[in-house]
Amino acid sequence: NPARGTVRLSLSLASPGAVRVEVFDPAGRRVRVLADGSHPAGILSLAWDLRDASGHRVRPGVYLVRARLAATSLGRRLVVLDRGSP
Repeated sequence: NPARGTVRLSLSLASPGAVRVEVFDPAGRRVRVLADGSHPAGILSLAWDLRDASGHRVRPGVYLVRARLAATSLGRRLVVLDRGSP
């Protein structure tokens, strides 16, 4: 963080279960679903190519990545920079 290219995300799952990982834009709109389904215990590795569900690159800004694991919800902010920014 900050990101200009593909972002790698990892979750450590203590037990198998349903996982949903979503990305939201600054206005709170869902941009992309990165995972949605049942996963085994262990490390779940995900990648986000900074593209929305339609395949378009997202605009620079602050995004929220939210993971729901059973009754737990985790969130992290991610700053996306313009590809040409220093």
